Amino acid sequence: MPVDEFYLKVRIEPLDEGGFVATSPDLPGLVAQGRTRAETMEIAQDVARRLIESHLEHGDPLPPAVRRAIKNARRVSTVAIPVGLSLPAIWRCPADKTTGVNPQGQRVPRVRSYSINPPVGGPSERSCGGVPWLDFSGLTVYYKLSEMLDPGPSQTFVFLDERVETLGEGVFYLSIAGAPGQPGTAAFYDYPACGHNGAGSFSFADGRVEARRWRDPRTTPKKLTPSGSSYPAEAPSPGNPDLRWLQEHCTRPLRSPP
Repeated sequence: MPVDEFYLKVRIEPLDEGGFVATSPDLPGLVAQGRTRAETMEIAQDVARRLIESHLEHGDPLPPAVRRAIKNARRVSTVAIPVGLSLPAIWRCPADKTTGVNPQGQRVPRVRSYSINPPVGGPSERSCGGVPWLDFSGLTVYYKLSEMLDPGPSQTFVFLDERVETLGEGVFYLSIAGAPGQPGTAAFYDYPACGHNGAGSFSFADGRVEARRWRDPRTTPKKLTPSGSSYPAEAPSPGNPDLRWLQEHCTRPLRSPP
């Protein structure tokens, strides 16, 4: 990449129900929503960066306006988009203002906001020791993009924003129990973030990014007990449409035995 940052046109419009939405004529697929113009701009910057990184990673052609912006490194609007996996800040959502304490006792911005969908890349064993949130016995674990036949790359999320209280290991603990055809009771272990006006951000295997607004109040409790380094506690949530959506975009039953 010849430049560290460049500028793209972004259009921000108010929503009837409150908040703002940002789109870009230069970068199709960029849709970001926030409570204020400033927050929307920050989220749009993050979404744009992830879209462009996905194009580069998969060898897909960049939109002409993006190619021109990179080539000329000239300002055409007001949104700077840093590109490059070496930047530590890419692992933290721009809207995440939470902090932590480092080994020196200093309060610093939290390192990470995102977690990965465990069936994408997968645990070393399908049963993963039998823990319910990483037990994918009889379910598909995707190791290559070409294996994402059901539900497909556009419907399989890779990364998501996670609630800071449950943000521990790099994976998002999600059980498929209670999904159609699966025994058990649907339950949360880790919780998705809800800091974007009641929504959380997801990046999918095809490179698109979606802000998902949660419908069930059980998905967005006002208080959670931080799990720290311990395994997260089970929080049954039967009939929760948000949890069902997460399960639907996580994995699918195996088509044939592994």
